[in-house]
Amino acid sequence: MCPPPADPCWSATLGRQVDSGTCVQVSYAACGQQSCGWFVCDDGAWACTDRSSCSGEAFDHAACGQSCWSQTLGRQVPDGDCVQVSYAGCGQSQCGWYACANGSWQCTQAGACTGTAHPHAVCGSSGGGGSCGNTPPTDWVWPVAGSNWVCQAYGRRITYQPCGFHTGVDICAGYGQYVYAAADGQVVWVGPLWLQGPGVGRGDHAIVIRHGPNLYSTYSHNQAAYVQVGDCVTRGQPIGEIGSEGYSSGPHLHFEILEGTPFTGNWRQPFNDACAHYRNPGNYVP
Repeated sequence: MCPPPADPCWSATLGRQVDSGTCVQVSYAACGQQSCGWFVCDDGAWACTDRSSCSGEAFDHAACGQSCWSQTLGRQVPDGDCVQVSYAGCGQSQCGWYACANGSWQCTQAGACTGTAHPHAVCGSSGGGGSCGNTPPTDWVWPVAGSNWVCQAYGRRITYQPCGFHTGVDICAGYGQYVYAAADGQVVWVGPLWLQGPGVGRGDHAIVIRHGPNLYSTYSHNQAAYVQVGDCVTRGQPIGEIGSEGYSSGPHLHFEILEGTPFTGNWRQPFNDACAHYRNPGNYVP
């Protein structure tokens, strides 16, 4: 087994170093390429590759940066890891996957990635981490692309408990459609979530993002989560997939915004008896 590279690739999307062979898919402009879609981490630098050549993990829609930093992943990525990015973001016009090679992103293919390939990642411009989720955002985006169907609105419902109130909006969409971060922030929870106790389950892939000292958004009933606790996310970044887990009658996203006491782990307190903490998402997202 080879020792870790002296200068591994950093992925801002993943928020960590990636091993040699790991791939990310990024936008072309961000990686100084003109005809590469997949990049692989190779000896601490990103190299052009393709998806089929990726020998490690492959990350779609990532973004490359200096010293193999991935903004989408939020960390350095080690040699061999690949990211897939949009052409414009990495200085490319015909490249989707980038590989970390000698501390820089190089055009590659996911199949050529010798390490981990990271889908749904984003480019970064500098190595190293930083704090996130401490400043309230000013710009928000709709958390489900391609669907504006609010099948259950925010507001009072006599059939809802507690408070007789539907605490968010239900956005109906197909299974597997992307769920997007509504604003910049930091992931503080991924997993089973019971906001009002065991009678109102949000599924096993619920996501909570902190956008400020006491401002949060929640994404429930997902069938998959692309992020983990501690990740820094950016507005419009894919964070999961639409599902119907938990207390749900069909595929949809239950999207909430809460303001108040900091997240407590399972949030049964203080919010289970304080509906005043819930905010109308329509006052935040366009």
